[in-house]
Amino acid sequence: MKTSSFIQRARRAGTTFLIAGAGLAVTAAAWAQAPAWPARPVTVIVPTAAGGAPDIAARLLADRLSTELGQRFIIDNRPGANQIIGLSNAARAPKDGYTFVFASSSGLSMNRLTMANLPYDPIKDLVPVINVGVSPMLIAVNPDLPIKSIAELIAYAKQKPGAVNFGTIGQRNIPHVTGELLEATAQIDLVHVPYPTSQIAATDAIAGRTQVVIDGIPPLIGMVNDGRLRAIAVASAARLPGLEQIPTVAESLPGFEINGFFAVMAPAGVPQNIIDLVNQKLQVILKEPAIIAKLRQGGTYPVGGTSQDLRNYIDKDYAILERAVKAGKLEKQ
Repeated sequence: MKTSSFIQRARRAGTTFLIAGAGLAVTAAAWAQAPAWPARPVTVIVPTAAGGAPDIAARLLADRLSTELGQRFIIDNRPGANQIIGLSNAARAPKDGYTFVFASSSGLSMNRLTMANLPYDPIKDLVPVINVGVSPMLIAVNPDLPIKSIAELIAYAKQKPGAVNFGTIGQRNIPHVTGELLEATAQIDLVHVPYPTSQIAATDAIAGRTQVVIDGIPPLIGMVNDGRLRAIAVASAARLPGLEQIPTVAESLPGFEINGFFAVMAPAGVPQNIIDLVNQKLQVILKEPAIIAKLRQGGTYPVGGTSQDLRNYIDKDYAILERAVKAGKLEKQ
C-alpha cells in the first residue's frame, strides 16, 4: 500500500511538473512574440507653448530619438496654468511607455512651493528619466550705473536701500526668486518689478526705469553683446562655456546657485527597462557636438546622467527654491 501510494503521488507530481513546464513554455512563447518597445509612435507632452525654449529643446531631442529607436516621437504641446495642464495629463497617462513629458523646474519644484492643491504630485505621479540640462539665470544692469560685479551691486544697494529695482518676466518663477534669494543672501533691500514679457523688462532696464534685470540667457545676451546692458553675473555654480567672461554670483556670495532646468519624466509605473533605454539613448545624444551647440543657443547647458542623478538634482533644486521662496515670503496660492 505504501509503495502504491508513493507511485500515485509521484505520478500526480509529474503531471504538475508537466503542467507547470507547459505554462512556462507558453509564457516564454508569448514573451518572444511580444512586440519590442517602441512598436508605435511615442507622445512627448510639452507643457508650454510651441516656439519657446522648452519646446525647441524637446523637438530637437524627439527628432533624434525617432532616428535612434525607429518610431516617431511626437510633440504634444499642452500649455497653460504654469505647466499644470500638461503635467496633469502626463501623470494620468497610461503606464505603457508611450507617453513622456518634457518638464522644467517650474512644474517640478516651483509649483509644489507656491501652489496649493496641485492636481498632480511631481514626486509620486512622475518618475525621472534624464536631466536634459540647466538654464542658468543671467543678472544684468543698466550700463550707466557704476556696477560691474555682484559685489559692486551689493555695495550700491546698501548705499541706496529700497532704491534698487530688479525686473523679471512675471512673478513666482525662477527669475523672480533668484532676485529674492540674492536679496536675502546679500542682506540688501531690492524691489521686485514684474513685467508681462522679457522684452519689456529688459527695455526698462536699458531706459533706466529699473536698475537690474534677471532672466534666462537668450532674452538678454543680444542686448549685452551690443552694449545696451551689462552682464554682471550668472547664477550657475560655475562659469559657462562660451560665456567665461561673465563671473558667477558665487564668486561674490559663496555657495549661491539657482538655475532653471529641463528634464524628461514619465508617468509612474512605466517599466524600468523602457526608462533605462530612453535614458541610455539620451545620454549619448546629449554628448553630440551638434546637439550641445543647438541647446546652448537656446540657453540650455546639457547635463545628462542617470535617472537617479535626476532625482537627486530635483531634490537639490527643491531645497534651493524653498529657501528662495521663504526669502521672498511667497505664500501658496
